[in-house]
Amino acid sequence: NIDQNFMELVGIFLAEGSLNNHSVSFSINREENNLKNHIIALIKKVFGLDEKAITINHSNASKCLTIQVSSSPLRRFFWYYICENQKRYAYTKKIPEILLSQDTQLLLSLIKGFFLGDGYARGRNNNNNNTYEAKLTTTSKILALQISDCLIRSGIKASCIYEPADSTISNTKDNYRASLTHPVYNIMLYGDVAEELYNLKYNGDIKKNISPRSDFEIVEINNHKFIKSRIKHIKISRSVVNEDVYCLTVPSHNFVLNGILTHNCGRGLGYNNDDMQALAALVPCHRGKNYTLQMCLFGDEEEGFEPVAGFK
Repeated sequence: NIDQNFMELVGIFLAEGSLNNHSVSFSINREENNLKNHIIALIKKVFGLDEKAITINHSNASKCLTIQVSSSPLRRFFWYYICENQKRYAYTKKIPEILLSQDTQLLLSLIKGFFLGDGYARGRNNNNNNTYEAKLTTTSKILALQISDCLIRSGIKASCIYEPADSTISNTKDNYRASLTHPVYNIMLYGDVAEELYNLKYNGDIKKNISPRSDFEIVEINNHKFIKSRIKHIKISRSVVNEDVYCLTVPSHNFVLNGILTHNCGRGLGYNNDDMQALAALVPCHRGKNYTLQMCLFGDEEEGFEPVAGFK
C-alpha cells in the first residue's frame, strides 16, 4: 500500500539506506534518538515486522548508529522496486519511476523522509537573512532534479546550489574537514516551508507532514515554462548610500536574475548593450549568490573575496 508512511520510509532510505546480503540498513547519527524511534515505528507499521527482526548496532569508531532489518523478502522488495534491480551508490540514487506519478502529498512525505535523513535547517535567529532556511543534500544529480521537480509540483519553490567535487567541506565544531570526491547538490528552501522542516527535525514535530503550497503557478510562454509568483512583501529602504548605481540593459529587454524573470528599467545610460552583457558575465557567483557590484569593484576583506579583475 503506497501511503504517506511508506513514502516517508522510502525517503529515509534514499538518504540513509543501504542493502546487505539479507537485510536493509539505515545509518544515522547515534544522537538522533527521535529519528531512530521514528524509523523503527515506520518499519513496524509499513511492513508489519516485530522487534526480533530489528537490530541496533553502534560504531565505536564513529558517531554512527545502524538500524538493521533482517528480512530477505524486505531486502528483495527494496532491490526490485526501490533500487529497480540495480546497485545504487549515494551518487546514483533516484526516486523510482513508479513513485514519481503519485500525488503531491505522497511526494512531500517522501521529501520529508529524505530531509529527516540528509537534511539540515536553521532558525531565524541563526540566519543573516532573518528567515528560516532548510537544506537537503545529495551527491546524486538525478535525485536532486527529481526532488526539485516534486517540490515545484507541490507549489514549493526551491533553489539548488552546486558544489564541485574538488571543493572542501569543514565543520569547526567537530574538527571535521574533508575533500568532496563527488559533486554535491544542496536543495535550498526558505520561509514557512523551511520553518516546517525546522520544527519537524528539532522541535519534536517529527510525525507531522509538509503541506502543499499554492504560492505560484506555472505558465508557458513561447514553449518555455516559467514560475509566476506573487510578491508577498516589498521593503523600501530610505537610507542614503553614497555609491554609484548601474543600469544594465540587454537587447531582448528581459533577463533572468537569480531565477527571477526581470525587465529593463526602460531608461539606459547610453552604453553599448554588448559591453553591458560582457560586464554582467564577469560577476562571479559564490554558493548560489552573485557578487554585489561593491564586491566586484573593491572585494570584501571580511569574507576573503578579492576584487574582480575585469572590473578594474
